Amino acid sequence: MNPLEFVSTYYLHDSYFEKIVYYPKKRELLMDINFCFWMQKDFKQGDPENGILSVSFFNVSKFTFNLEELACDLYGILNVKFENDMITFMLYDDINSVYKELSFSTESVLVN
Repeated sequence: MNPLEFVSTYYLHDSYFEKIVYYPKKRELLMDINFCFWMQKDFKQGDPENGILSVSFFNVSKFTFNLEELACDLYGILNVKFENDMITFMLYDDINSVYKELSFSTESVLVN
């Protein structure tokens, strides 16, 4: 799917990263997101409320975020937007009151 479809399809508020890895030589960004299935439009009673959503971004560019600064399980996802060919994850650490943005450009997205 393209980046706009990803942002439009998945509501990521209150989800958080379990794991995030960037491979600059391959230009791939991989995320395992502890995902709130219950917050999705198509959620059905009886389905799992939370689970892992694996997301792969391909042909990533303009990625400048220092992943060592990100304690994955502390930062909740406030919102994700797509503007000017960039995906931006707005993140907030409730414990330490720290806001961060993770932005990058990508050509395609695969969700498992």
